[in-house]
Amino acid sequence: MTTITITANGITAKQIESANLQMNQRLWHMQVGALILHRITSKGVCRGAPETFIFTASESGAITDWCELPGSCGGERSHVEAITSHLKTIAHA
Repeated sequence: MTTITITANGITAKQIESANLQMNQRLWHMQVGALILHRITSKGVCRGAPETFIFTASESGAITDWCELPGSCGGERSHVEAITSHLKTIAHA
């Protein structure tokens, strides 16, 4: 897997590899010291529509807080698109 680094509004997230992740999940290390897990699922509440979720996670990829982070949305976003949205949102907080 190619390592991806995204920077938006001065905040950086770097994708890190983890053997514990499913194919539709990515683990990101944030410049601010947080780890977040991004995953896409087609098991949404609205008639099986895809949803995109971002959660705080451990280094192994286990979700540590089930509260959805900014960048989570209805519909399917690419990993890069969702993490970029998250970075832009927290940069303005």
